[in-house]
Order: sequence, then structure tokens, then C-alpha cells
Amino acid sequence: MNELVAKITSSIRVALKTQDASESLEQPLYAVNWFDAHPKWLYNLYNSLAARSVIKVGGKPLFKASVKKSLLSEDGKREILLMVRYPDGHAFKKMMETTYFKLVSLLRIKAVKRFTFSFTKPYVDKGFDPAHDHYALHYFEGGDPTSLLKAMKNAIV
Repeated sequence: MNELVAKITSSIRVALKTQDASESLEQPLYAVNWFDAHPKWLYNLYNSLAARSVIKVGGKPLFKASVKKSLLSEDGKREILLMVRYPDGHAFKKMMETTYFKLVSLLRIKAVKRFTFSFTKPYVDKGFDPAHDHYALHYFEGGDPTSLLKAMKNAIV
């Protein structure tokens, strides 16, 4: 299955659809959230309340960080990177359709600015020194990420 539709209100639907028809939404999904938050206290409140919804559907927050430096360019840089693992697309859809999550999301709408959201799967062949076992990379420009991977290797050595 490569498309799911969540009903948010009587007139609003959200579609989750794979970019590649051969991919499935019935596998673990990694949500990448990259954004600015103002005011931060309101975002932190939203985050603590929304975590309950994520965990209830079997999701797991994996990584949250303040972005300090962009390796290639400062263009488009955001303040916060958050990564969450969901068991599958059905779990994410179920979460979005709950009344509690919809209410809590009103706080997110007020606090989150310049929001980029996507699902992905892990890039398995990192090609990095095994001594460095944790990486977070958000690359959303088209083309070959080779120059970015080289910049990452140089930044961590």
C-alpha cells in the first residue's frame, strides 16, 4: 500500500503517499521535522503533550537537536531537527485522526514556523568510520549528496 488518507475535519484530509510506487507505508517510517519555534516555551509545551500521542500509537522519538551549523550553506537553515520513528503509516494516520492530537496540534500551529516535514527510511551504507556511530542528516535538495557526505566526514574527523 503506498497511499493513506487521514480525515482531520469534515473538510480537511491529509494524504500520505510514497514518492516511489514500489515503496510501502506498511513499514517503519521515520518522520523528519525541521523547523523554527517561536515562542520556544509554547513549542516545548506542545512537544511534551504531543509525545503522549506518538507513544500511544507505537511511535518513538529518536532524536531532537538544536541546529548550530549547516555544513554546506546557511540558506534555508532551521533551528530544530526532530526525528520520530513510527511503526508504519497506519500508526501515523491513527494518531493524526485522534481528537487529543488535533487539539494539541493547535499549539504547534502557533509555535512552529518555517516547517519542513517528510518521511524517510534510513540510509544504511553510511560509509563513515565505525567509531562515529550516530549521525543525523537532513538533505532535501535534489541531486547527488556526495559533496554533503564529504563535508560531514571532514567535519567529524
